Amino acid sequence: MGKVLISKEQLLAEAEKLSLSGSFDWDYLQDSAQYSPGMYRIFGLEPDSNPKPSIVFELMHPDDLLQFKSGFDAIVQGDLTDIPQLEFRIVRTDGTLRHLWSKISPEYSDEGQLTRLLGVVRDITEPKKQETLTSIIYNISRSASEYNTPFDLFSRIHIEIRRLIDASNMFVAYYNEDRDMLDIQYLTGEDEIDEVPAAGTMSKKVMIDNASMLVDTQAMIDMENRGEIVRVGKESQCWLGVPLRRNGNPFGVMVIQNYEIPDAFGADDLSLMEFICLQVESAIRKMEDSEQINKLTNSVLHSPVTVVITNRTGLIEYVNPKFEEVTGYSSQDAIGQNPRILKSGETPVEVYEKLWDTILSGKEWRGEFKNKRKDGSYYWESASISSVKNVAGEITHFIAVKEDISERKLMDAALIEAKDKAEEANRLKTSFLANLSHEIRTPMNGILGFAELLREDGLRSKDFEHYLDIINVNGQQLLNIINDIITVANLEVNQLRLNVKEFELNQVLTDLESTMEWEKKQLLKNHIHLDLVGLKPPTSTPMCTDPGKLVQILTNLLRNAIKFTDQGEVLLSNRMINDGFIEFTVSDTGIGIPEHMHDVIFERFRQADESSTRNFGGNGLGLAISKGLVELLGGTIKVKSNPGQGAIFTFSIPTHLS
Repeated sequence: MGKVLISKEQLLAEAEKLSLSGSFDWDYLQDSAQYSPGMYRIFGLEPDSNPKPSIVFELMHPDDLLQFKSGFDAIVQGDLTDIPQLEFRIVRTDGTLRHLWSKISPEYSDEGQLTRLLGVVRDITEPKKQETLTSIIYNISRSASEYNTPFDLFSRIHIEIRRLIDASNMFVAYYNEDRDMLDIQYLTGEDEIDEVPAAGTMSKKVMIDNASMLVDTQAMIDMENRGEIVRVGKESQCWLGVPLRRNGNPFGVMVIQNYEIPDAFGADDLSLMEFICLQVESAIRKMEDSEQINKLTNSVLHSPVTVVITNRTGLIEYVNPKFEEVTGYSSQDAIGQNPRILKSGETPVEVYEKLWDTILSGKEWRGEFKNKRKDGSYYWESASISSVKNVAGEITHFIAVKEDISERKLMDAALIEAKDKAEEANRLKTSFLANLSHEIRTPMNGILGFAELLREDGLRSKDFEHYLDIINVNGQQLLNIINDIITVANLEVNQLRLNVKEFELNQVLTDLESTMEWEKKQLLKNHIHLDLVGLKPPTSTPMCTDPGKLVQILTNLLRNAIKFTDQGEVLLSNRMINDGFIEFTVSDTGIGIPEHMHDVIFERFRQADESSTRNFGGNGLGLAISKGLVELLGGTIKVKSNPGQGAIFTFSIPTHLS
């Protein structure tokens, strides 16, 4: 006996168990078949028609024939390891379409030749219809987001509808009430038309009645005779129209029609079209919502301000491109993070507490942050943060709209700084004038007082010389003050002229030592050492710059050091450095300078101690002049000092000024 995968009895038992619709026994060698009564019902055949085995190929839907033959050829070849199962469609003799499922067991001879086919067949039209309908609903719903125009949307819907209904002729129109016109959104089977008059049409009647309608030619004639419609154009034999609604009110109509068969559509088709229209209405709403969302999305994408959306717990779910531009964080960096990644640590905690109290109460919060970018730089933002609620009134998200106001903050800061500087300049001017009055009055009183003593009789010669020294010193001090004021004024307006010439540094420093003899004598009385020997280079150093300005810088720095040193020493040294520069250093063991005043002391009229009770004189111009002259000679100056540890002033200038 040949190979059998399943016996006839087992197969029929399985058919009964599964409540299948029919079975068959096909003698392949004799080309004859026996069919159960259920098979006749499935194929729509008369009980005594005695069909040949080829009937299945004759009734097979053309679109399924190729695939079915492929499966059948595999059965004939006999290399199967399992019982084949096939799905296919047939067009019955009454014209109806049925979906069938079959399970076939072949028998083979010892030589491997196909001898018999045993099979069961089940009509799965209804389950398949439900499956197809589910697929249609899904595809229609998906089409709302895939297509950008109504025509594209309805083209796809038409394809889906034709999977269940012979809807080769279909149109969709929206009603324009102001113009009483039907705006055609989709049309097949006719020339392209944008709009048609609505008056007297079946479509308008469907919308007026807000009800679906299935009619044949006679029913349309009866309605025309009653004056309900006016028939125009090519007459259809069967017409089915369903209203499209928005919030229950019709705004358009979907119509299928057949020009040949009066009963082409039935009540089931009407119900199906109504159900599909519900999905279409939903798809249209999604499409319209999508259009609005696209407009909103585009405005957010191209917004000049930052937009951030978080969930209720504060985790970021969306950021727009401006956020990436401003913060340096990409959307991948930000999404899933808390906005605290932007915290600079310079916004008070109370600000965030107030923010959360406000937005959790459903109110809008407005304020400013100083935040930090990904690269660590700081920026200012003006923010508006509000909550998003669901239909139940529960907060689900928060939206922050923020603007980078760093430039505005800089402008505000610049204005404040300018205001402060103006006020400071006014204060310094007042302080300077008061101080200058004191500085001038002191030497002037000395000059006048001792000049008056010279008038007295009996003045001893040694007193005479002493008084002349005092007059000379005070006169020189007064001259220095006047020179300082003139120098500052010329530096301010860039009118100070240089007298550049070649000279030997030894000679200039020797002259400087001579001018400082009086200061050396005075310091020795207080046991303070002024070392000017170390400033002389071991060999002659040729230079080409302004020697007068160099001496003025050194004199100012030395006298400044002497003024603030009450014990220890004041030293001046120099050394050659690379790139043709010479460096001078003036150090002292004086009172020192706080670090926060290191830049301030080089400003005009400024001193490390600006209180009204300071113990040291001076007009506050010496260091400002020194800095200005050093820069004029192409150099730089700096100070290293701490309170109580003295000060070291260092400046370097090129040996040859071009």
